[in-house]
This record gives sequence, C-alpha cells and structure tokens, in this order.
Amino acid sequence: MLGKIGSEGTKLGEMIYPCDIALTKEGNIVVADFGNHRIQLFNANGEEAKVIIGHGEEDGNVVYSTCVIVDVDENLIISSKHKLQLFDKNGVFKRRIDHEDDGLVFSVGSSINSYRPRAVAVANNALNKNACIQIYNY
Repeated sequence: MLGKIGSEGTKLGEMIYPCDIALTKEGNIVVADFGNHRIQLFNANGEEAKVIIGHGEEDGNVVYSTCVIVDVDENLIISSKHKLQLFDKNGVFKRRIDHEDDGLVFSVGSSINSYRPRAVAVANNALNKNACIQIYNY
C-alpha cells in the first residue's frame, strides 16, 4: 500500500461507505461518499479535503452518491439515487443528464465515452423493477 486517505466518520475528510473514486488531471481525488450523501475532493497528496457537492434532493446535490467519473474536459459526472448529473471540476452544477421519468432508480456502475458524441452508460439497479443499462448523451 502506498498510502491511505481519510477515515471513517462524518467530518470533513471522513467518509461513510466511500463507493467510488476518480482522479483529475492534476491528480486530485474525487470521492463519492455514499453514507454522507456528498462528493469530497482531496488534493493529490490526499489532504485538504473539501465538500464540492452536498446533500439534498434538488438538482445540484446528491442523495446516496454512487459513482463519479471525470471526463476529458474535467467535468464530473455524478450518479446518485434517482439522478445522473453533470458538474464542472469544482462541483458547480451544469445540468441534469437524465430525466425524472426515465426510471433511473439506483445506479451502481457507470462508464463514459467522452469524445464526440459524448455518452454515459449507467447500471440501473432497480430491484427487479426496471433493472437495465441506461445510456445518455451528455
């Protein structure tokens, strides 16, 4: 092991069930902190944590963040309960990628093609209700 980042808990830099990570071009670490309903950003040394996307049902926030992707332009694609959203690298909300009536219930995995046309695929784990892979242009 080369190192360790964070610890268990609810304070800044702490996590409850971190379930996905991504690296930016600068080496910063973006963490989907599932249990704390947020996205945290650590610098390349694993220090100086900050919450860049907070908890909430409204667009621009997350509930049970499950996946984080950094695309070629350093946009963040965040999937969480009932949503797939696009943010800039600082966590500023750009737009919602999915639509409320798409049936996205709980995405548990995602992948992108960040070249034209840009697309993101998510595994919708809907507990046998609408379990499928959903693909969106972004």
